[in-house]
Amino acid sequence: ITASLIVDEEMVWAMVATMQKHMATHTHAINTAVYGIVLARFIRFGSPDQIRDVARGGLLHDIGKNRVPRGILDKPAPLDSAEWQIMRSHAKSGHDMVVRALGYPPSYAHIIAEHHERCDGSGYPAGRQSGGIALDSQLVSIVDAFDALTTRRVYKKPVSAFDALHLMRVAMRGQFNDEIMRDFIKMLGG
Repeated sequence: ITASLIVDEEMVWAMVATMQKHMATHTHAINTAVYGIVLARFIRFGSPDQIRDVARGGLLHDIGKNRVPRGILDKPAPLDSAEWQIMRSHAKSGHDMVVRALGYPPSYAHIIAEHHERCDGSGYPAGRQSGGIALDSQLVSIVDAFDALTTRRVYKKPVSAFDALHLMRVAMRGQFNDEIMRDFIKMLGG
């Protein structure tokens, strides 16, 4: 992560903006990147450049939340349909922010756009199914969901790692890549 930040000035400013707006989102981004790197290395996922893309995509996956009003991010109750629509826009707007800032789509931009897509087609923004979702995006979606479930939020208490994995395997069955999910469980149990 540090190497990416040293080389990529735009990433530094994106992280500073997130940190200033919403510390919980900033912390979640770091957690997601770290889990993503460790999982990618554990499963021997591609080249060092591909693992670096997982780190960068994980670090910036929620950057679009900089465009979501803080009242929605910190609402201590369920979001209404209009608020939920605004929240769901963060994946596409984050992708667009990074492309606009760099002037071109970096090799990790798709992770930002796809981190809420689900293998069964129930995700967003495009409702893609597993074959239409990049493998690195599927990996990041697993670690993103795990960290979100195990971290305290203003609107929910954290669950244990065991309970989070159980929810992801049972209540959210079909949403995540089964093979990567099994490897993630092995990694955490190791």
